[in-house]
Amino acid sequence: MTTNEKHASTVADFCHRYNIHRATYYRNAKLGKMPPAIKVGSMTRILAEDEAVWLAQQRESVQEVTA
Repeated sequence: MTTNEKHASTVADFCHRYNIHRATYYRNAKLGKMPPAIKVGSMTRILAEDEAVWLAQQRESVQEVTA
């Protein structure tokens, strides 16, 4: 990872990137269907590593459905 890459995103940035509503994120996060969010002081962030794992899982589930 280079120094220019982000290590964490806000929930709002994550939702914007994947075109989902924040309420949808939090509802699905409770069900374990979203990458976990962490609190850093008063800020809530999603780690880039957790997002990458979640995205890989999404790709795998699509491949299983289409196979």
